[in-house]
Amino acid sequence: MEKSSQTIPEQQIKKKNFFSFVTHHFEKSHRALRKLPVSAHSIALGFAIGVFYGFTPFWGFKTILAILSAWLTRVSKVAAAIGVAAHDIILPFVPGLMWLEYKIGLILLGTDAHQFKKILPKLQHLELRQLISWQELYHIGWPMFIGSLVIGLPAALVSYFVIFKSIKKYQDKQKIEEELNQDLTPTNSKS
Repeated sequence: MEKSSQTIPEQQIKKKNFFSFVTHHFEKSHRALRKLPVSAHSIALGFAIGVFYGFTPFWGFKTILAILSAWLTRVSKVAAAIGVAAHDIILPFVPGLMWLEYKIGLILLGTDAHQFKKILPKLQHLELRQLISWQELYHIGWPMFIGSLVIGLPAALVSYFVIFKSIKKYQDKQKIEEELNQDLTPTNSKS
């Protein structure tokens, strides 16, 4: 009987630890975003750009592309980098996500099921030298990029509004607190 009573708290601790990890990851990102001395729009759009690039198949270049895009659109580059890093929380699901993006891309590009069945064995036995080949990269990367647009753009749009609302609320609260502090500080007036 003691074993059964001990396993339940252990399972709760494991769940709590995973939940704590996810919560900590988001709180840390949000804390960093709140510290940025720019507008809520700049932070939210930079973050959304990062989230979008997080879904793309540009491995090794996502952060650079996000920062470059943020620079071109004159929004927060730090928020863009944080947005790409926020995508890392779903790392265990990336293989499934990549397959889904690839499948969506094939459908949107008009590849029928027969062609997909032809390509599938190639994907299962893919070697690094094939990925370096431009032809293979085109056959795999282009459909995956098209599929990432379908998933990444809505995710970026949602993240923009969530982050904008959150940061705007925080900045407004900070502004009110500053005004109250200024009203409470005595002023030196000469009479």
